[in-house]
Amino acid sequence: MIESTFTHAKKGVGGPTTHHIRTILKNLAGINVVASDIVEVAPQYDHGEITSLAAASVAQDIICLMAYTNESNNQST
Repeated sequence: MIESTFTHAKKGVGGPTTHHIRTILKNLAGINVVASDIVEVAPQYDHGEITSLAAASVAQDIICLMAYTNESNNQST
């Protein structure tokens, strides 16, 4: 769960920031990621679109990580 300071969540105090999550994902390059999930983005409560933008950024990083892994696997064969 992303730190609630950066979202409209009422829970999650002390969680990682979006920056920390994205840094971790970038450091996973080369690991065979086959699935991922983003849970509970509620646009009706996200008036500033902060949570939606955070989820979209993390989703983009995950897709790039999966594509990078797939490309690396194809080049090694």
